[in-house]
Amino acid sequence: KLSIIGIPIVIWITLQSKSDAYFFTLYMTVLFYFLFIFFFHSTHKFSIRVIFFLICFTILSFIIINTYSDELFEIWSQADEGGGRITLMLNGMDVVKSSPIVGWGTGSFSGFVPFGRSEAHSTPIDLAMQLGIIFPIILYVIMFVAMLKKLKDKEYLVAAFILGFIFSGFFHFTARHFSFWVELSIFYSYAFHNYFKSDIKIKT
Repeated sequence: KLSIIGIPIVIWITLQSKSDAYFFTLYMTVLFYFLFIFFFHSTHKFSIRVIFFLICFTILSFIIINTYSDELFEIWSQADEGGGRITLMLNGMDVVKSSPIVGWGTGSFSGFVPFGRSEAHSTPIDLAMQLGIIFPIILYVIMFVAMLKKLKDKEYLVAAFILGFIFSGFFHFTARHFSFWVELSIFYSYAFHNYFKSDIKIKT
């Protein structure tokens, strides 16, 4: 019931940013909300539903990319601002390759050349540049586990929001915002809530 009030407010705030990454996040959240309802609202075993969803989604994505490749490329070119973002991400990955385990510490190491002073504008790449690849892998594992838990509980809107949150980080360094860590803590609770409950019962 609270989401009926909260969702329009969140969408309104998102629209004020006029960010292509957040528009993309909004579209993906809505799209996957309906896809989750369609594919997971059944009585089949959960693992079977996941496998069936992944197969169908892969085939559908392949068809859409091949059919609308020119249109998708034009949309990406407009959002990419003349190739700037993809350049930052590629140079960021070059920086990650130079120190993949421990990273380079606090700072921005991408740019129009590797080891510039700009962010890669991609959360996993920026975190990997700073802290190595293991740290962002752990964070995204937590997010995906939380999403799967919510899918299993048939909380499709929450699962779609988590996936939208993941998508938003691919094209924007969301981890430099305090809200990223607040939401990650919530996802951590989603992912391991049942584990903590069972552990408490065993100890008592």
